[in-house]
Amino acid sequence: YYDIISMSYLFLSCTEENHTKNSLTSVRVDQNKTEQAREGLFRNASALIQQFKHGQNVYTRYQQGTNAKELDGKVSLLGFTAAYTDMQSQFDGLGKR
Repeated sequence: YYDIISMSYLFLSCTEENHTKNSLTSVRVDQNKTEQAREGLFRNASALIQQFKHGQNVYTRYQQGTNAKELDGKVSLLGFTAAYTDMQSQFDGLGKR
């Protein structure tokens, strides 16, 4: 699951598992360069978000729990651009109330 905290921060999380404390999360969109961040918090994620908008799939790897078991994931990006655009519109509308 992907939570976009703001337009420049991206937090990758899985609601069923916990990241191992201070571990690296790896993300790759299609055949692009693999990006890494601590515990799934990608600062300055604008380039990564652009890849999400134009990509087909995102591949993830992170360590789970106290045993540091590595988990791999693959998520389709189908519909990401529409959902992101809708989120931006809602976010922009918050200041107009």
